[in-house]
Amino acid sequence: MNNKKQKSLIDIAKILGLGDNYINYLKNDYLKEDEMKKARIAEVLWRGYFQLKEGIFDLEYKNLLGEVALGKRKDLKNIYQEAQKKTDEIIESLLIGEFQNLQKIEELRQKIALWAKGN
Repeated sequence: MNNKKQKSLIDIAKILGLGDNYINYLKNDYLKEDEMKKARIAEVLWRGYFQLKEGIFDLEYKNLLGEVALGKRKDLKNIYQEAQKKTDEIIESLLIGEFQNLQKIEELRQKIALWAKGN
């Protein structure tokens, strides 16, 4: 599921769970906005995407480190790559709508919020 296709603003809105109204705005009205407003919207969406991705990665990485500490894993080999792969899978599942369990999404958002407070 390592899809390296460049993400569009609509993709980012889907990943961030912004809802149908906002996605429809991006599809129908975004291009009608002046350049400054389009730039601000794009900046906010991309910033949110990268914060989400960083938060997911941090959680996955810490989870793998925890497995080492608990003896569930023998070493640190490839932990960074595994955390990145899992992060990419979660982001892709958000994009294609496989991550529809709202409780899981809310749990993920809460974990990211806690992570953000610690940084």
